[in-house]
Amino acid sequence: MDGSTLRNRGMVPRSVVAAIAVAGALTGCGSSSEPASESAPGCLSVTGSQWASAPDTAGHPVYVELPQPPGWSASPELAGQLVAALTEAGGAPAPVSVLALVGPEIGESAPTPTVVASVFDITATRGAAAPQDYLATEIKDYADAVAAGGGSHLDAQSATTLCGYPARSYVTNRPPGPQRPRPGVTFDIRAVVPAAGRSYEVQVSAAPHDTTAAVLRTDFATILAGMRVITRGAD
Repeated sequence: MDGSTLRNRGMVPRSVVAAIAVAGALTGCGSSSEPASESAPGCLSVTGSQWASAPDTAGHPVYVELPQPPGWSASPELAGQLVAALTEAGGAPAPVSVLALVGPEIGESAPTPTVVASVFDITATRGAAAPQDYLATEIKDYADAVAAGGGSHLDAQSATTLCGYPARSYVTNRPPGPQRPRPGVTFDIRAVVPAAGRSYEVQVSAAPHDTTAAVLRTDFATILAGMRVITRGAD
């Protein structure tokens, strides 16, 4: 079930549509339940990587930079799929920036590894809610929406931080479907970041989270550990 269908049923807030769009753009699969990374603290020192940022971050108060391990490249096409999905769903403002990376395919039938970092202005929807309270509510709404879509579910949330900002991480499990012959498992983390007198939500998703390929597990760990949240302007 896509974001448009859920929106028409009156079920989905803007941030839920956004999360569904990100999850829909990632097609993870694997044969093991062992995760690639259990946490994504961000802003740790990593070596041996170039850095990637979205091409349209100029002037934005918040954006994300991702380590780019060898064999990984930025994908404007994947970023565009997310923006297009949000536009089609309607009622959801476009993200202020999107950065998508794709990694090397491991095996003929394996999915393309992907990491997507998106930033949304949530000033109008957060209100006075504390960051962890806001995230808990948003992720619960998302969990309810994906469950209503037929078989998808979220693992338990974990309160954490991303570059020192309040965050929550979880794992999205998606069953096979007409356009996704294998189950998909995505690692997600969301953080609330204040900047320039406004509130922003950073969403980062990585798939396939359950890969058994050692090189991909290392790459995911590098990207999730080293990703940076850049802010401009007074908080």
